[in-house]
Amino acid sequence: MTVMPLGRFKGTRFEDVPRSYCLWLLNQPGVRLDLRIALKRRLGMPAAPIPAVPDFKMAQAGEGEQHA
Repeated sequence: MTVMPLGRFKGTRFEDVPRSYCLWLLNQPGVRLDLRIALKRRLGMPAAPIPAVPDFKMAQAGEGEQHA
């Protein structure tokens, strides 16, 4: 993510968004995970990668399940 997707600075490149706004937004409840990661990177904070989502078709087919 390279551009702020919402709020006062919507459409602004992250490097041009004030740090104070990034800190404020990061502390708001309900901020999407991908946006939180982008904000942390903008602030130079460590950001964990987005967790992998399991393949829905594999889960639906029952693959990967352990049977007793």
